[in-house]
Amino acid sequence: MVDGAGNRLITARRVELSRRGVAFEDAIGRGDRADFYRFEISRRSAFNLTLRSSAINADVELIQDRNRNNRVDAGDVVASSRALKGKVDSINVIGIPSGTYFVRVFPRGVGKTDYRLSFSARPAATASFAYRVVELTNFFRDRNGLAPLAINTQLSTTAQNFSRQLALGDFLDHNAPDGSTIESRIRASGYQPQWWAENIAAGYATPDQVVQEWINSEGHRRNILSPELREIGVGFFNLSPDPGTQTWQYYWTQSFGTLI
Repeated sequence: MVDGAGNRLITARRVELSRRGVAFEDAIGRGDRADFYRFEISRRSAFNLTLRSSAINADVELIQDRNRNNRVDAGDVVASSRALKGKVDSINVIGIPSGTYFVRVFPRGVGKTDYRLSFSARPAATASFAYRVVELTNFFRDRNGLAPLAINTQLSTTAQNFSRQLALGDFLDHNAPDGSTIESRIRASGYQPQWWAENIAAGYATPDQVVQEWINSEGHRRNILSPELREIGVGFFNLSPDPGTQTWQYYWTQSFGTLI
């Protein structure tokens, strides 16, 4: 198979992106350690991507070259999916701003694999609650001299599932009645962390309110400003009516991680 994508940011394959999306079939591995695709988004959009690899595991990242140095530096990854072998990688972000973006497909392991990649973007008037929390979190990190966190699909699944569990299980604690812990929930998603953390909250109706509450709390703020953490997932669950003893209605989770 002829390599149809560039192997660096500067040689990335240029793509004209539409609402209907684009799809590519290619291969990576051995001497070809990454494939890059470049495209423009003209306004705030909902971005959707899927990646299927046939042999060794492949991961995918959405990137912005923020300082335009043609390298992927700390903080340049906007979103990622790091599914286990045999699982489909996906990225779904509602509300990414306009700009120049890159998709990077790369192998996790030794060998070669064919892959099929598809992605699309459609205009979105506002960001989702989850992505707005990511934006506010990264604004605060930037004010404190830290690189932004990338939104990760597996951590997002972890956070969303736990927000739902908090609401329907009628509890508010990092240790769940089913015995799960912060680490075990993250690992169950397929994410293999070296570092991990979690923030939870309830009763706050908007992203601005809940992020400010976390910032005002020493322990939660410490997680947000941790230099060891690189990626984040956010979950929000609205239980209305909320009939339990914990009648907060709005349940939030931030799941943080850094890969091994």
